[in-house]
Amino acid sequence: MQGRAVRRGGKRPRRVAIGGGTPTAKVVIENQSPHAMNIPSIIIAANRGHLVAYRKTENDALQAIDTASFKEGNASISDLVTDQAGAFPMSGTPGTGSYESMPMEAEMEVRSFRKVAEKIGEILEEENIPWWGFASPSEINGAIVDHLKPQYRDKISINLKSDLTNSPKEQVYQSFGKVARETDGV
Repeated sequence: MQGRAVRRGGKRPRRVAIGGGTPTAKVVIENQSPHAMNIPSIIIAANRGHLVAYRKTENDALQAIDTASFKEGNASISDLVTDQAGAFPMSGTPGTGSYESMPMEAEMEVRSFRKVAEKIGEILEEENIPWWGFASPSEINGAIVDHLKPQYRDKISINLKSDLTNSPKEQVYQSFGKVARETDGV
């Protein structure tokens, strides 16, 4: 795998983007500490509708510490907004018409990202750790990270752009371990 480092002045993190493999396995590493390339003590995997948080144990395994589901990420707009999914009366003709409200869809998606970010903040507040790892699908990763409070966003040591919410905890650990090994010394 090839990496590209972008250095910035001041106390900004060094970012290394790792490509290769499948498009859903892109990684961003933010290295602000000599320990940042280790597997983080807290790993959070999230997608639009589900979140799983893990704590690294003393014997280098992961223990699930929290899970959450978000109805905004799992339900269709018609399920959340109308009594009858997809049914809107049409004047002058029998039957119903279908109407998709794009602004409503966008708002529901933003609300979902905000709720995921809020839950991540709650978990990190309880754990009070210096660094943590995050995994979410590449198409929503940036949006969730953007909704995090700066004090949590700045503490991401490994940001894996892959959906690991339904993966066994051993696979989650291996995914973060692989990234930590590959970027060690970059």
